[in-house]
Amino acid sequence: MRALFRRRAPRARMVAPRQVALGSVLAVEWGVDSPAADVTGVQVTLVGLEISRQRLSARTGIHVVSQTSTFASLELARAAPEAGQRLAYGRGTVTVPERTVTSFSGAYNEIAWAIVVEAALQASPPLRESFPITVIPRRRP
Repeated sequence: MRALFRRRAPRARMVAPRQVALGSVLAVEWGVDSPAADVTGVQVTLVGLEISRQRLSARTGIHVVSQTSTFASLELARAAPEAGQRLAYGRGTVTVPERTVTSFSGAYNEIAWAIVVEAALQASPPLRESFPITVIPRRRP
């Protein structure tokens, strides 16, 4: 019975390629499903992150400390759906700058790219979901 009457959590959906080349256009389709119909605004962004990890050792054990910094933030779409609508959806495009860095993963350093969907909700904390994407070098003809 509880499963029938419980309120489902809002969630985001994304249709995008798994990888994109530097200097090319990234086109995505996004959607936010909120059973409570309380979405007030949605922002979709392509984000590039630099993640560095430092290994610290002490008498109590070894700890890995991570630091993350955003080096690129490109807006794909922004929308304000009509009040009372359960679904918010749209499309967006952005050109990935050629003078940025491709995806990379090492033992202690990483360059990660993701499409981030942020939705403001009236009665709940904001929704933030991340969809990883791989950025590859530009293809030369």
